[in-house]
Amino acid sequence: MRNSVLGVMSIVLIVAVVCYADSDQKEKPEQKGFQREKVMENLEHVKSETKERLAMTLAHLETADSEIRVFAARKGSERVKEHFWAVSETTDTNGVVVLLRADFASETGPIRYGSKRVFKDRSYQEELKDQGYEIYYHDNGTVKMYLPKSQPSTVLELYPSGKLKQFGVVEGKETITELRCAEDGSVKYEKVKENRKASKEQSPSP
Repeated sequence: MRNSVLGVMSIVLIVAVVCYADSDQKEKPEQKGFQREKVMENLEHVKSETKERLAMTLAHLETADSEIRVFAARKGSERVKEHFWAVSETTDTNGVVVLLRADFASETGPIRYGSKRVFKDRSYQEELKDQGYEIYYHDNGTVKMYLPKSQPSTVLELYPSGKLKQFGVVEGKETITELRCAEDGSVKYEKVKENRKASKEQSPSP
């Protein structure tokens, strides 16, 4: 009788541990979709202005990617089929409205897209674009493209390996920074707008 009771208790304990582990795994967000060090590999000879702008963009992406992954982990079980399997949420904090959305590859598949839009109030007339963004993901879960809504317009694209594919900053119709890399991380092309005012100040007098 004692052995039977101990056997039942062991089974119950095992089931409880498995359920707890499964629940913990569902609530835990996926790992971040990029490594800053890998993106910056082989960029030693890139101009300092480009590296500074890229580093700033990666810092913003780190925050955005974490926000989307935590949101997707928290709401992922509530996916509904629209054009894609997706979850969305609207929150109102002191009148400021935040819209978060995540699209998934399938009902149980990985995240493919995430976005954040922020509005000044419930009228949805004034969007606070400096706080919004879009992120696209590769099939392996790494970041494919990051598009912050702030100005100047910025595009960051990565290979599935996590290495930099292209980075661009455009102000109005003028390209401020453009950097393109091969899949092995080597730089293919770089363009940086010349600061004419600074150049004039630094040039020697005739």
